[in-house]
Amino acid sequence: MFLIIDNTKNLSKAYMTPLLLNVLDKLYVKYKVLSKLKDVVDIIENEKKYKIDGIIISGGPFCLSEGPPSQNNKSLKVLEHFTETPILGICFGFQLMAYYYGGKIERMDKEKTNVSTVNIKRSDSVLFRNNTDKVVVYQSHKDYVAEIPDKFIITSVDKYDGTVQSIESNELLRYSVQFHPEGLEHSVFVLKNFVDFSCSII
Repeated sequence: MFLIIDNTKNLSKAYMTPLLLNVLDKLYVKYKVLSKLKDVVDIIENEKKYKIDGIIISGGPFCLSEGPPSQNNKSLKVLEHFTETPILGICFGFQLMAYYYGGKIERMDKEKTNVSTVNIKRSDSVLFRNNTDKVVVYQSHKDYVAEIPDKFIITSVDKYDGTVQSIESNELLRYSVQFHPEGLEHSVFVLKNFVDFSCSII
């Protein structure tokens, strides 16, 4: 089973995260959506009842450039507790993961909402394995990761402005992307690669 940490303000009115769930449905992935802090706390307290293969931290409207997250942030609790479980961060989840491990987040001069191309930098990447050196993606964000944390490697960058688009740490079992892999058919393989990798860990 996979845990989906929902960072939308209202999942029923959100756009990207429902697309993410739709992709997981098509991949026949069993998952549980956690939208509130108490949902995460309940999972942690009753962890032995579940076989958690992996976790996905969704995007959302929050901006770390406007201030640090609450100490009781549900996504931070997940990063802190599930140290031996693969976790994928998407958009805000990507920024939050970078922040948690010591990276630097800054505000963009202008919000980015467009289809773009990212250049894959690592052939040994978990998320990009068996794919070409470029992929078309959908981006929608106001912040960006200016400095990546220790123990992470950059696995892709934006073709046009060079901003970091994905980082990975096999040591920490942490993987994340700035773009929305659920947003375009071209990039859905990123989610499948994460699911396959997570399920392959014994």
